[in-house]
Amino acid sequence: MAAFNKNEYGQVIRVNLNQDVSTNTGLEVIIQPELGHSKNSSNDTDKPQGAVIATNPDVTVGTVDITVGDETYSANEYLEYTIQADDLSKSGTWRAKGSADISSTNRVVGDYKRFTVLA
Repeated sequence: MAAFNKNEYGQVIRVNLNQDVSTNTGLEVIIQPELGHSKNSSNDTDKPQGAVIATNPDVTVGTVDITVGDETYSANEYLEYTIQADDLSKSGTWRAKGSADISSTNRVVGDYKRFTVLA
């Protein structure tokens, strides 16, 4: 994943799920700074503190094959989120991952991908 600048917005973050999620709901992307904010919160949803948690309609399924770094993301198997103002509010190492509800009893969750936010 490419590096971004602190306070940059309008760029797209992509997270690979390696499974066709084109007809699924409950799309979610979590973006968080690694240092100092990786503990889970104590609320009911158990989401990481300090994280940007984006869901539909802000998260969409990518519909064309693309290359991210040295990895190919296949159409309908990755999620896209456009960075909003104030999302990347601190420099350092960040990480992002995505998830989608396959059914009411099945959820696919991707691996964290690390990226740098430059000062």
